[in-house]
Amino acid sequence: MSVWSIVVKRAEIESVCEVLGNLAPMETKGEGVWVRSINGKRVWSVASGTTHWEVDGVALDEPLEARCLPGRALWDALVFVRTTTDIVVTFSIPDGIVCLVESEVGTSVIDLARELEFPQYPMYVADAAKANVTAGAFFDLLYRARAVPVGPSDDDYPDAQMYIENGSISIYADWSIRNGLRSTYKIPAETYGEASCAPMMGAIYDMIREFDRDTELTIRIPVRSEVPLLIESETFRAAVECKTAGVSRHHEDLFKVLSTISGFTCHVVELGRFTLDTYSHMIHVELSDSPAETIRVHTEVCRNVPPTLELLQQLNESNCSLVGARLWHANDVVWGGFDLPCSAIDELEKSLRSLDRQLTGFDVFLSGFTEAR
Repeated sequence: MSVWSIVVKRAEIESVCEVLGNLAPMETKGEGVWVRSINGKRVWSVASGTTHWEVDGVALDEPLEARCLPGRALWDALVFVRTTTDIVVTFSIPDGIVCLVESEVGTSVIDLARELEFPQYPMYVADAAKANVTAGAFFDLLYRARAVPVGPSDDDYPDAQMYIENGSISIYADWSIRNGLRSTYKIPAETYGEASCAPMMGAIYDMIREFDRDTELTIRIPVRSEVPLLIESETFRAAVECKTAGVSRHHEDLFKVLSTISGFTCHVVELGRFTLDTYSHMIHVELSDSPAETIRVHTEVCRNVPPTLELLQQLNESNCSLVGARLWHANDVVWGGFDLPCSAIDELEKSLRSLDRQLTGFDVFLSGFTEAR
C-alpha cells in the first residue's frame, strides 16, 4: 500500500494559516484540516462551529485522496517554512494513525484528527442579493459595528442585522435592549438585489482580519434562509451561519423560560409560538415584531358570549381592577392577556402566574352574560 503524501511550499502554507490562525478546528472535538483535490486544485477546508471555510492551493496533475490532518500539523509547517527561505514541507500518513510533518529544519509526529467526513461547501446557490467590496472596507465596517458601548459586556452583544441594498452594505445593531443606543453603519459597495440576514459577525471579523485589504470579496445572501451567508474571493470561500432574523431569534430564550415554570406545561406550536397548560387555562404565547419586539400572551376566558352593552360595560369595569392584564371581546369570545417587551423576558413568569390567578372564576362570571341573539 502506498503512503499518502503531499509536498507544500511556503506560500500555500501561509495562505492557509492566515485563516487557520483565527478560525481553527477544535482538536478536542475531533476536528481537523481537510485537504483534497477539487477541479484540478488542492483545496484546504475546515468546518468548526458556525463557519466552514476553504482555501485553494496549487494546481494538481493527479487527483488527491481526501485526508483530515491535525490543525497543529499546519502550525508546525508554518514554523518550518519561516525558519529559512526556499524550504518545503512534506505531510504524510505512513500508517493511518499519525500525521508526519517533515522538513530540513525539523519533524513533527501528531495523531490524525478523528473527523470522518469532509465538509461540503454549499453549491448551486441562488442569491437574493450580493455585493462586491474590498476586504479592508468590509473589515472596517465590521470593526465599527462590533464596537461595544460603555456599559454592557461583550457577551451582551445584540443580534445585528446586515443589509445589502441600493449600492451599500449596512449593519444595524439595536443596543436599546441593553439600555444603549441604536446604531447603523454603512459602506458603499457594488450591489445586486436587496436582502438582509443576521450573520455571526465575530466569525466573519476573525476570518478576514489577516487578509490583504485590497482583496476583492463577494458577499452573497442566498434566497433560501437555511443556507449560510457566503463570502468568497478568487482563492477563498466561507459559509457563515446566520441567526434567526427578526423577533423569532428570541424563540430559544422564550422556550427556556416557559419550559422551566413549575406547574405550567409548555408545548411548541411552531417557531415563535407556544401553548401553556395550567390547572385552569390554556395560555397562548407568541412572539410578534409589530410594532416592536413583543411577547403576546392570551387565553380564552369564555365563549359564545355576544357583544351586548352590558357585557362590554362589565369588561371595562373588570379591566380597571386587573393588574398588568386586560380583557377584550372578539367573535363572541372573551379573551384575557397581556403584552410584554422581549427585553423584559425576565418578568414573564411573574406576569403569567398573575394572569392565571386573576382570571380564575371569570369564565363562570361572564357566562352569565350569554343570551340568545
